[in-house]
Amino acid sequence: MEIVHKLLWLLKPEGIQWLIHTGGLPAICLVIFAETGFFALLPGDSLLVLCGILAATTGADGRPLLSLTLLMSVVPVCAIVGDQVGYWIGTWFGRALYSWKDVSFLGIPVFK
Repeated sequence: MEIVHKLLWLLKPEGIQWLIHTGGLPAICLVIFAETGFFALLPGDSLLVLCGILAATTGADGRPLLSLTLLMSVVPVCAIVGDQVGYWIGTWFGRALYSWKDVSFLGIPVFK
């Protein structure tokens, strides 16, 4: 029962603020890195708008939920590193992908 109370606490404003303070910036960096590097279907642009909103919103303690200076310095570095990792993956596997056969599952093309 204690676990249920802790999970429900995470849905309250205090719990959401705690999540943003403790894991917000690493999660944002991970999403931006993955989106620019190898998985382009993640919501990176809308996430950046949300980051701006969270940087302008003050929490219960009077501090902003996210630091604007950290966002403007760390997130672009993650995007550049992700782009370079994506380029490296493309140069390593790119030529081999052209020799793969077309794969479909129940008539839906998986790889073409």
